[in-house]
Amino acid sequence: LLLIKNHLGGVFDVSAGEFISILDVAQIIAKETGAEVIPGKNIGNNPRVVTSPKIPNWDPTVSLELGIKKLIEVAPKKLRQT
Repeated sequence: LLLIKNHLGGVFDVSAGEFISILDVAQIIAKETGAEVIPGKNIGNNPRVVTSPKIPNWDPTVSLELGIKKLIEVAPKKLRQT
């Protein structure tokens, strides 16, 4: 997001346009890592409506699930390089 902000001069919506809960994201991560998700008892609020514009001439080409899977594969290698 910082890279986008610096080069395009603003804050942009990089979502695929659909709502996903933190619990859903945690479950995707757990599926890829073998971790266990232990949900809390508090229920969150609905997300506020995103009013930021989309990045010009850009559409997501990777699903959230695939993006998380790739991040989990690449992150340990990148962290060892630092």
